[in-house]
Amino acid sequence: MVTPERFWLALMNELLRHGSRGAYQRDRSWTPVMDKVTEAACRELGYKTCGEYLKIDRTAYTYGPAQHDDDWDLHLAIEFENRPDWLKEFNKLAFIAADLRVLIAYQLRRDRKAQDKLREYLKKHPDRVWKAPQPWLVIFGPHSELLETDVWEPYTIDDQCDLVPLECETRLCGTCWDRP
Repeated sequence: MVTPERFWLALMNELLRHGSRGAYQRDRSWTPVMDKVTEAACRELGYKTCGEYLKIDRTAYTYGPAQHDDDWDLHLAIEFENRPDWLKEFNKLAFIAADLRVLIAYQLRRDRKAQDKLREYLKKHPDRVWKAPQPWLVIFGPHSELLETDVWEPYTIDDQCDLVPLECETRLCGTCWDRP
């Protein structure tokens, strides 16, 4: 089973390989980059993938013993959202029984961290977070004006509905041009 740490490492490597400073956080140019990056990360981990399946941006799966379309296991459900309404995507993932649910969102305001918004939500609606008991990986990309100096911040959600920073040896700064 894929862990938040393994997927984050695969995603970081693909962001470094395919990321684009000029496209960052712009719907028309960044969404295709994230689609390519998430697909490549899933394939690196040995999964088959599908884009926009079940209204989910990217899914990763394996076939069961029968090796056909009605015998498969959902390993990853991934949503990436450039807009302020990323909590809608979080809610959608709450009902998906994938081995790992991944939300990728961005710091859209310089004066308030997206993590604070999610922490408030988790305290108000803990029952929604664990509709399906599978783990979470929530990743916040830097604010576009701070892309060169700020880092991507990955989190998991514990069983108390607290946002917990993911322990990583490497932190990703920017998209493809430097690695601290």
